[in-house]
Amino acid sequence: MIAAVVLHLAAVGFAFVSLSKKSKDQVPEEPSRLIVLQDLPDPKIKLEDVEDPNKPKVEPPLVTEEQEKIMREPKREIVPRDVVKPPVVKRPRRDEEETKLDSTMESNLQRDLDSLRQLREKELADSLLGSTDSTKSDSLSSAYVIPDSLRNDFNENDIGLAMYFPKNWKLTDQREINKNEKEFKGVVLTDTTAEQPGTMTMFIFIDNENKDYNAEDFKTEFVMTDSTLTAFLKEPKTLAGFTEYRFYIFNKLGTEKLSLRASVRKQFLDQYKNEVEAVVRSIRIKKKEDLDSLSQ
Repeated sequence: MIAAVVLHLAAVGFAFVSLSKKSKDQVPEEPSRLIVLQDLPDPKIKLEDVEDPNKPKVEPPLVTEEQEKIMREPKREIVPRDVVKPPVVKRPRRDEEETKLDSTMESNLQRDLDSLRQLREKELADSLLGSTDSTKSDSLSSAYVIPDSLRNDFNENDIGLAMYFPKNWKLTDQREINKNEKEFKGVVLTDTTAEQPGTMTMFIFIDNENKDYNAEDFKTEFVMTDSTLTAFLKEPKTLAGFTEYRFYIFNKLGTEKLSLRASVRKQFLDQYKNEVEAVVRSIRIKKKEDLDSLSQ
């Protein structure tokens, strides 16, 4: 029994030794490699010169004639300007006492100059006033006056309006035209001897709200016989065969203002112009209360 066990162990040891030697004598296998073949470009061919078939075509931009003309014109060179700066002058600083003395002398000199200037302006104003008065008197002396035998007088008590007009003219109170009107608003003058009715019509109305006055239109002063009135005239304007000759009068003593408009057929303007101006020049506004205040 013991001998059988010993033989069995000896056989197992021999088998183990023989197998271990055999495994050591085996040559290790080399791992397999995968070789990939790829077409390489020819080094003689430049890749940047080869066109890409998949690249979209780029069309050149269209150039118009104006753009082409601008491109052909030579560009103007802008030369920078040389700016000459004035030299900086540094003055010596002055003491406060000298500055006060100079300011006092300057103020005294300025005061003397102002006095001389005011005196000169007063003399000039007096001379201008005298020349203006002489001009007004000359214009009044040369102005046309309707003879006493050929004129009618008009006096109105509400506002103290007075004037004269040719005898062949007819005066109509505005209250006679509008029966509902109670207060005096103005008068209408017409030439009754004209061949065509409406050849000359003159409207004289009160305009205390200055509705008809515009300083840009009434630029020329019109000399009045009554020095308490100031009048301006507007350049004649022709429309639809009639010429409008307009005046505007201010009252220095009262608040009354008069708007005057003469409508004349354009071919007869020269015939009526002197008579219209004579009527305007003869206007006076003398209220009883204004006369009383002047007498006090």
